[in-house]
Amino acid sequence: MKKINLLPKTFQLLESMGLPACSERCCRLAVTVHLAAQEDQLWDPAALYPTAAALCRTSPASLEQSIRAAAEDCWERGRPLLEEAAQAPLTGRPEPSQLIRILVLHLSRQ
Repeated sequence: MKKINLLPKTFQLLESMGLPACSERCCRLAVTVHLAAQEDQLWDPAALYPTAAALCRTSPASLEQSIRAAAEDCWERGRPLLEEAAQAPLTGRPEPSQLIRILVLHLSRQ
């Protein structure tokens, strides 16, 4: 995957799914999505949590908790867009790693 800056597109997409761009959840998820794309780390995005957490000045556990909460927000507020991004119906709220993969793949297709 070519290295591109997905941060602006990620913030726009997450905001359209109901996550305010200025929220901690959105920022932490956007940074992790960007790193996953840059490091081509789709098979295990959780491996990037320590790096993303350091950039966000938090702990990996807190970062994961924020991403979990963001996944819940996207599921509740932007499910149609989330399913469109996944290119398939989802049977339940995606896990953090699954959400990151969905977002990276969707954004890289645009």
